[in-house]
Parts: sequence; structure tokens; C-alpha cells
Amino acid sequence: TAERTYNLSAPKAEDLDEWIEMLGGESGGSDGGTRSTARRESDATLSSAAAGQLVEVHSGWMKKKGQGPSLFSKMQRRYFVLYDNRELHYFEGTMMDNITRKGRIRMAQATELMRLKPDDGKDFTFIIKVPGRDWILDPGSQAAWEDWESKLRPMLDG
Repeated sequence: TAERTYNLSAPKAEDLDEWIEMLGGESGGSDGGTRSTARRESDATLSSAAAGQLVEVHSGWMKKKGQGPSLFSKMQRRYFVLYDNRELHYFEGTMMDNITRKGRIRMAQATELMRLKPDDGKDFTFIIKVPGRDWILDPGSQAAWEDWESKLRPMLDG
């Protein structure tokens, strides 16, 4: 059978330890100690988060174009968080107290980051190209685009 890897991110180390125990792993305690699980390799992100090593680099609201035929997909407002592990996570919800994580963009796999209309003073939509998908995002303003670009660009390989 194929092995799956699940990356979890908890708000506190204690929560992460509780989740790991519930999933059948051995917790290292909230001090970030080591755990001896059968899948230590697939647990690398969990260990990093439990040790408090996952750091938020930048966050904010943007619009994200949905997948599907461009005629039918529309821009949806999402909350984005860029972490130092080079992952851009996005969340669904209308306010911070009711958001749910929906997915992520692996910036380490991204091959391109660019504005779609760089000379347009009203359209700040940009694209992140990763194998198999083009992510289209709109930060809403020139200042927000510049903030996002300055944080995202260093995350690309090459």
C-alpha cells in the first residue's frame, strides 16, 4: 500500500501533542521533545511545528481564483499565511474567528511569480506557477502586491 504523509499545523505545541496521541503516535510533550513513531520520516513537519520552528513570514487577505474552466471560476476571498517552510496556506471564512484551512501552495516547487498586468494601476492579480497548476491571486493593491512579492520571491527555487 502507498504511504501517505499528512502535514498538520496546530496553534500550540500542546494541541499538536494531543492530536498526535489521538492519531496513535507518541507525543514528545509540549517542550518539543522527540517522539519515536513508526513514521518518523513522514513526521518531519510535525516535529518542526512541535518544536516551534514553523514561523509565519507574512499573512493577509487576498482573492484566489478557483480551479476549473476560467469561464466558470471566480475569485474568492481567502486568508493566506506564508510560513518559513516555503508553504503558502490558504483558509476559507469571512472572519478570523471562523476560518478553516483549505489548502496550500508549495513555493519550493514554484517556477514563476509575476503580475498578469504589470502596467495596470487597478489590476494587481498575479500568478504563481507550480507543476500542474497556475495559482491566480489578487492582493487588491499595489502596496499589498509589493509586500507579498517581497516575501514570496525569496521562497522560489532559482
